[in-house]
Amino acid sequence: MGATGDSEMYMPYLSSIGALMKDSQGKPLSDAIDGAMCWCPITNLTQADLSYEWMMGQFSSEGTRAYGTWTRSLSRDMARAYADSLNRMGLRDEQGNVLTLTQSESGIYMAGPYYDYLKTTIETSLNNFLKDNQFPLTTGQSDFQVDGAFPGQGAQESMGGWTPPKGAPVMPMAQEEPHTYNSAKEYIDALNGDNPWITYDEKTNTATISSVEAFVEHMKQRLLWNI
Repeated sequence: MGATGDSEMYMPYLSSIGALMKDSQGKPLSDAIDGAMCWCPITNLTQADLSYEWMMGQFSSEGTRAYGTWTRSLSRDMARAYADSLNRMGLRDEQGNVLTLTQSESGIYMAGPYYDYLKTTIETSLNNFLKDNQFPLTTGQSDFQVDGAFPGQGAQESMGGWTPPKGAPVMPMAQEEPHTYNSAKEYIDALNGDNPWITYDEKTNTATISSVEAFVEHMKQRLLWNI
């Protein structure tokens, strides 16, 4: 967004503000886009914080969201605010159905068409993975990274040089050691761990998840210092 693409139209303006136009040999310098790294395209951090607490924060009972803390109350208030905000957006699925959130017993506004749409999206991603990969399958290689907290993983999340506050717990993330799964069922069993949340049909090679909450607990746990 900040590049002029070597357009001559901008050269007088760049020169007038002292922009570097030539290299040490007097050759023109290019400001054309060489590449793009698309990462976390958040344009509204307030909305992002609300959605984070709705999706992940509300299911933590430790650290900054421990029972009895004011930050836990704040997290839950933010989760409710996200639902209120989303319900005003008028989002629709591919068939034109309005996607909204409704109150539930399993969490704060973890029900409704939007919740069902999100659950289906997660299941579609998992089934695409099962369809697109052949077993035996070795994960943890340089050309294959699984994003998820598998049983026994101990590597720490890469934070791009950022260091969490002193004493803040760091959640184990992907970066798993190479491991070969001989079948899709063996892979699903590893995802399930000791608390099954995925139902797998070997005949159709398809899977369903019990809930978005279970997906969060097993695969996308919140960072405990994010409040």
